[in-house]
Amino acid sequence: MADGTGPSDSYAAALRRASVSALWARNVYPPRGEKPRIWRWAELEPLLTRAVTEAADMQATERRVLTLVNQDVFGPDDFVATTTNLSANFQVLMPGETAPSHRHSMNALRFVVEGEGAVTMVDDKACPMAERDMILTPAWCWHEHANPGKQRVIWLDILDAPLIRQLDVVQFERERKNPPPPLPSDAAFAAAGLVPADVPAGLRHSPLFRYPWNAVRQTLDAMTPSADGARMLRYANVANGGPALNLVDCYLAALAHGRATRAYRTTSNAVCFVAEGGGATRIGDERIAWTRSDVFTLPHGHWISHEAAEGGAVLFIATDREILRRLDLLADEHAA
Repeated sequence: MADGTGPSDSYAAALRRASVSALWARNVYPPRGEKPRIWRWAELEPLLTRAVTEAADMQATERRVLTLVNQDVFGPDDFVATTTNLSANFQVLMPGETAPSHRHSMNALRFVVEGEGAVTMVDDKACPMAERDMILTPAWCWHEHANPGKQRVIWLDILDAPLIRQLDVVQFERERKNPPPPLPSDAAFAAAGLVPADVPAGLRHSPLFRYPWNAVRQTLDAMTPSADGARMLRYANVANGGPALNLVDCYLAALAHGRATRAYRTTSNAVCFVAEGGGATRIGDERIAWTRSDVFTLPHGHWISHEAAEGGAVLFIATDREILRRLDLLADEHAA
């Protein structure tokens, strides 16, 4: 007999046979309770070094990548998830190696961690790769990597792959049938406030694919700090002022030593890369200390505040804010 809290055994069996469930007998919206996670460069760098010998044949490997997986939250079917809606990888390319051309339905960016001399081709535009540059490979743009230089080059990939997989719209192509539409060279966007008139209308991503670190850092330095000492810069679509990628919104945060940033809470999620310096971040009840080239997550629903160590720090932050905004699910709170 049912006691009012759940179906009887015989009724439950009948429900299973019919592929239905009793709504009153389960928690319809259980919170996942995602906690932050940090991946330390000191631990990852030796693994990337070893990956070069473990996956030596680039023809067979195609991309030599280590994916950052939050195993405390995501199961084996979510192997591409670093945090909700975002995945992060480290990729290494040795001198003389190439990674062949392909394109897919996921948006991706490359933030260079170490080395220079490699080149990423994006829809036939050459994007040189130097430390701390950001390079876009938007959804359905053809892209390939080559390292004609003398140093190994390592970069951080961030993609909206978990969302695309959850929606079951993952698509992938290796064979190009038609050339991509021509775009102005990145040099045509060198002056602020000026955009070539022939940029295609309605382009969902920035026509500028490479955001060189020197220019970004100079812009950050020129900004006036906010009340908590932080300076925040957005990587924008130079044609319309929106996010650089269609669904991934990226920022650079310069933090002052000895001053915690104003705490905030949001429904969005983020992956942080420590571009310069060291410090700590309080995420809910946890405090995570970090240093240069570490990666950590900022899951939704926690109060978050950053503080730099002596000398200051700079964080590169990739978020899913644009996804939440499009769905009218983005909500931000700030402490008084």
